Amino acid sequence: MEVNIVLVVDVADFISSNGDAQYIHMVDNVKGSTDEGGHELASNVVAGDNVRWSIVAVSPSDQIEITGFTCLQNPNGPDGQPCEGAFGRNGIMNTPQKNAGTNRAYWESSVQSRDFQDDHYFQYSVSFNANGHTYTFDPFLKVVRQHELV
Repeated sequence: MEVNIVLVVDVADFISSNGDAQYIHMVDNVKGSTDEGGHELASNVVAGDNVRWSIVAVSPSDQIEITGFTCLQNPNGPDGQPCEGAFGRNGIMNTPQKNAGTNRAYWESSVQSRDFQDDHYFQYSVSFNANGHTYTFDPFLKVVRQHELV
């Protein structure tokens, strides 16, 4: 499945608040994801899913772009369980890469989890540049056995 995650940032308020994450809003196209519309979206993903991230500013006069990702190893997700990165398998990382071949650049990666990781949260870090300032924040992917039916 193609999972699309969009970050919407109120850049002026985000910068004036010294990077308060309440001005980041995340949405995806996956049924069952949690905290949609907030900054701690936990997108439901299944092994083999292709995940794409894009970012937009609320104001069209603001400049914003994703600059990179870090797969955080062994963090504790909201379920309190230690975890490995959902993008890695057997120590091989599949960090999201930039794809600028469309009207709007996006970053993508595929999920390479294992069965024992089902129902675990995996935290990752997104870096972005907003009007010349660099920031990071760390939402989640939740690996599930299968997607909920619509």
